[in-house]
Amino acid sequence: MKQANRIKQLFKNAGLAILEVEKNGKVNYLNHSAIRLLGVPEKEALGLHVWEFLKEGKSAFDHVVALLREKPEGISDLQVRVIGGRIRSLWAEICVTPFALAKGDEGYLIFLKDITRRKISEDRTRETTNILVNILNDSADAIMGITLENRIFLWNRGAEDIFGYTREEMTGKALDVLIPDDVREQGELEFFTREAMEKGFLRDYVTDRIRKDGKRITVNITRTVVRDAHGEIVGFSAIVRDITREKELQKQVIQNERLSVVGQMAAQVAHEIRNPLSSIMLNLELVEDELDEMDTRQGSAIRRLLKTVDTEVSHLSNITDDYLSFVRMPILEMEALSTITVVNEVVNLVRQSLNSRKINLDLIKGTVPLVKGDYNQLRRAVLNVLKNAIEASEEGGTVRIWCSESRDHNCLYINIRDFGPGIPKKELEKIFELFYTTKVTGSGLGMHITRMILKEHKGDVDVFSKPGKGTLVRLKLPLEVDEC
Repeated sequence: MKQANRIKQLFKNAGLAILEVEKNGKVNYLNHSAIRLLGVPEKEALGLHVWEFLKEGKSAFDHVVALLREKPEGISDLQVRVIGGRIRSLWAEICVTPFALAKGDEGYLIFLKDITRRKISEDRTRETTNILVNILNDSADAIMGITLENRIFLWNRGAEDIFGYTREEMTGKALDVLIPDDVREQGELEFFTREAMEKGFLRDYVTDRIRKDGKRITVNITRTVVRDAHGEIVGFSAIVRDITREKELQKQVIQNERLSVVGQMAAQVAHEIRNPLSSIMLNLELVEDELDEMDTRQGSAIRRLLKTVDTEVSHLSNITDDYLSFVRMPILEMEALSTITVVNEVVNLVRQSLNSRKINLDLIKGTVPLVKGDYNQLRRAVLNVLKNAIEASEEGGTVRIWCSESRDHNCLYINIRDFGPGIPKKELEKIFELFYTTKVTGSGLGMHITRMILKEHKGDVDVFSKPGKGTLVRLKLPLEVDEC
């Protein structure tokens, strides 16, 4: 008993809050620090049960007793909520150890340390961390964590949306799964790593990437090194924005500017070029009439020369017509029409070209619904594509034409297929660009005008081609829907 009293005397002015409680939880003793912590007078505290100072009440005390059964030597660093007096609620870290009471009975010594400030700081830190994690995860831009070996360890929702891969699919995967073959062959990934290691970052780099569905997109990438607590580079972070739409809009702005220039040129072209061309062609016809009265041998030689002139003048006239037609796109006169009738008329228009090049026309017959469209404009679109198919075909080759419906019966297709050399992938991406042509005598307007016509009909143009296999052009027109 004297030893217990001496221990209590030592505890009296200790900086740590200390309580002596019986096995049933009744408080027998508390030191000055405990009185201050609990906020109640000593006389009031004595006789109370310890769980009356715990926010969770007796269940919290029972939990402590259960833990002591498992660890009879005592428990430490257990966090509990404490209430009492003026202090409504605080956090304490407790240590509990079995202790022999003055009467010889067993009880417990409970040591309490106020950790309220620490808990508040931890909660704030946790809340800030959660906010940062949510910002990271919910960012519309792709945010990635990349190892020094260029493997992905962090993949947010923005990355999932942009690339189509889930976090589970990409974690641990090599980064080059997102890089197109031609870009990878240029050593871009090695360049990224080298630049970031040397400078600490690579900012606003524009390049191409591949989505899970195979679609190629244009992206803006900023890569930054990640360092550990010692300043050592342990990886990279990357922020990726999909700017495909922005690039398309930029192209559209450039095209619109060029269209404006073409529009200003059109009137001048009509006056300065078209009229003289008509005069030249008329005079060529008059010269040919005069040749009929000349010596046959001499007349034949001159006719050959005049035919060359006539061919070149016709070419100039066609280019002029393309420019004028492009500028003067008419308002559509919509009517119910048969695409088969349109195709048949166009075939008759190019019959001479087919025969001169000995090209076989495979016109597959069938029955398809009527569509609403402008007859003249659709004829023009089909003519543009069919001329390209003929020019792409070798002598003795075949051009195939047929009309069909889409599987969902929402669209009607006019299909024009050649078996020529095909179109390389890089050129295929440019065939609708204004003024783009690979032909010596081309204006670069034909396919652009064709797409414009189909777009005016709420349709579109698809082109499928492989080098050495030929090209299929599909003109799509809506049936009973607003768009195709």
